[in-house]
Amino acid sequence: MQDDGNLVMYPEYTAETTWGTYWSSDTAAGYKVQYHLYLNKTGLLQIWNKRNDLNPIQTLNFYYYEEDQLNSGDKTIYRATLGFDGVFRLYAYNVMNRNNSIMDSWPKDSTCDIMGFCGHNSFCTFNDDKPDNKTVCKCIPGHKFIDTNDVTLGCERNYI
Repeated sequence: MQDDGNLVMYPEYTAETTWGTYWSSDTAAGYKVQYHLYLNKTGLLQIWNKRNDLNPIQTLNFYYYEEDQLNSGDKTIYRATLGFDGVFRLYAYNVMNRNNSIMDSWPKDSTCDIMGFCGHNSFCTFNDDKPDNKTVCKCIPGHKFIDTNDVTLGCERNYI
């Protein structure tokens, strides 16, 4: 979050300039806001359209506890991260027992749902030969992986 209220994401190891962002909430002065985040009275995080609609576009529900757990006095601190792999993760840290755990993550089903996950000149597909149907990155014809140990870096032209 910048000082002007604009939420932006920069590629790693780049200068933080307005034109260098790969995503921006466009909430800086002079921009027209299309969506906004709202934390309602019950603690639910909601996404609303810029218009005053009667219903939110989406409600993110992070409640995973039974009623007796909510009233037990346990203190839990939540944090969210957007990892280098493009996966958004919600963590919960229980102060009483010093336990840290991942509560949820998005996307759930497939890393292929993350735009650009496999990098340049490549594509994401499923490995139907394995029982877990794991996602795999493959290079387009005429290209090879930049680094076979990290296929998410993408592919480069194979001149051989």
